[in-house]
Amino acid sequence: MDGKNMRIAIIGAGPRGMLALERILSWNEIQPVQEKLEINIFDPYSIGGRVWTVDQPHELIMNTAAQDITLFTDQSVVMSGVVNMGPSLAQWSANYAHNYLVENNYSEIFLDEIKQITPNSYTSRALYGIYIQWFYDEQLKRLNDDITVNLYSEEVTNITQQDDKFVLDLANEKLTSNIVVAALGNLFNEPTPLEAELTEFANKNNLTYVRPNFAGEVELDNITADMTLAIKGLGLNFYDLMARLTYGRGGKFEPLKNGELTYHPSGKEPRIIAGSLHGLPNHSKGRKQKAPGEEYIPNFLNIATLQRYDKGTLSYNEFWTMLENEMSFVYYSNLIDEKYAGKIDKAAFQSDFLQDPETTLNNLKIDADDFINWESFIYPVEASTAKGFDTFVENFVKKDFQEAAKGTKTGPLTSALEVLRDIRATIRYVIENELLSRNEFVDKFMHQFNSINNLLSMGPPASRLQELHALLKAGIIKIVPGEMQVTTGEDKYIVSSKTGDCPEYPAEALIEARIPKISLSDTTSELMNNLVKNGMVKNWQFQREDGKEFVSGAVGFDRTANQLVDANGKLINNFYFWGVPTEGKNWLTTASPRPFINDPSLRTVDKIVSDIWKKNVK
Repeated sequence: MDGKNMRIAIIGAGPRGMLALERILSWNEIQPVQEKLEINIFDPYSIGGRVWTVDQPHELIMNTAAQDITLFTDQSVVMSGVVNMGPSLAQWSANYAHNYLVENNYSEIFLDEIKQITPNSYTSRALYGIYIQWFYDEQLKRLNDDITVNLYSEEVTNITQQDDKFVLDLANEKLTSNIVVAALGNLFNEPTPLEAELTEFANKNNLTYVRPNFAGEVELDNITADMTLAIKGLGLNFYDLMARLTYGRGGKFEPLKNGELTYHPSGKEPRIIAGSLHGLPNHSKGRKQKAPGEEYIPNFLNIATLQRYDKGTLSYNEFWTMLENEMSFVYYSNLIDEKYAGKIDKAAFQSDFLQDPETTLNNLKIDADDFINWESFIYPVEASTAKGFDTFVENFVKKDFQEAAKGTKTGPLTSALEVLRDIRATIRYVIENELLSRNEFVDKFMHQFNSINNLLSMGPPASRLQELHALLKAGIIKIVPGEMQVTTGEDKYIVSSKTGDCPEYPAEALIEARIPKISLSDTTSELMNNLVKNGMVKNWQFQREDGKEFVSGAVGFDRTANQLVDANGKLINNFYFWGVPTEGKNWLTTASPRPFINDPSLRTVDKIVSDIWKKNVK
């Protein structure tokens, strides 16, 4: 390409697609293409993509505080492009949203919502969708006669190479592009054998079965008040379904003086039997006390320490011990402030702990109940014991939101769990530099740590735990002990637990409360399947130290260039690929961009567009 005419295709109009648009326009302002720049954006769900649609149920809320959501770069981002600062979701809600909502005839429900928003509010996901649309409209204001942006609310079904160009297939036409930036979200999969069996059973017995899906898209009208609904999973998807089936159906939560809620049913709620392999719901987000960009600085699992390890030489046990030490350092430091001020010298404790954590804790003079064993905290024996489980889980949920209320800087437990969110960049360093052995990366990190991280740091706002507590007390929801299992009875699903003595509960409906897993081998995406057929994409896979071949399900790409790797292991020039389908080789790709933390999404997109300009614009 001679740099005179540039046509760029962006596949996906969610947050990542919008970040790509902004970076392209910013780079072009500094180093314009010589003649025309045409940007074509493709997404069947239009701006915002599938997850952030404006018409989704309003009770579905964000899991990140409004001040920690942005689509703009800032001075913390390590990049070669220019900084283009702008309002966070919280700032937009306070200063821009009202006029935009009125001018574009959005529902009154959003005008009511923005009146209540504070920097630490968890807004509706639909409002974030409007913020994305506003951001897109702001980018269009930057166009001139030499720049065109076209939005196609269509799916790209195939991409082929033709000389130095790409041919994109739509339903009724083909378009060519010099450059492709694929920013895809979660893709759906073919049913597993078990899912196919459960679907067949549902069809045979006039029951309802819902495979993994986004909670906002699940059809719930056929789940009525006289039914028992089984929900497999106690993560974020579970809370979304909980909201839709309770106050989404007219139920009301009433605050009590003791900080709890009581629930007043509408009479339209089904009886819900929920559970998971672990047995307990994800811990909630703590009451936010930190400013944007304010993060815990690690003492043990930090870059300086990790740089001493060569590829494959960091054991998972060392990795986890360092993480435990980080959480313990914060936990006991705040515990001293809360309970032992004047009795224990915190500065002396911290100095001793940094040198010898184990000995320092052995010598610490605190009540036995105040010590925390992270193993038993993560896997409490009571979670897999049927006897007394109802009382245990109700108290667990109550304690969780009470601890969360103590705050992310002062609450001992919630501040310790916040560490996992604050040091994500360091954890990414471990993954991106392949410091763990391949065996332990698969067996320990992917299969063990990811579930622990979800449990401890990927939970909902504390308000959701308050609601769950009220629903448990009201008998609307019942949680079964760990290792929940669902089998097929004579004409209903049977819910129980592998734990002995757990009763069996017949259910007329079953929902898998999780989004589809990342699996290129099983995807139903026409585009991805055609790219596989064309030899333009393959699974990221490798041989473990034990000789076994590991096939991840993630799309293979080059981490340095963020370009697609074809079936022969070669880079496809000018075909950039990032986002959720790379999960596995990348880590935690679903997180929304956050301001002032050198956010990986903001960093990556500038790197992509920088490479485009370096190679194609003279």
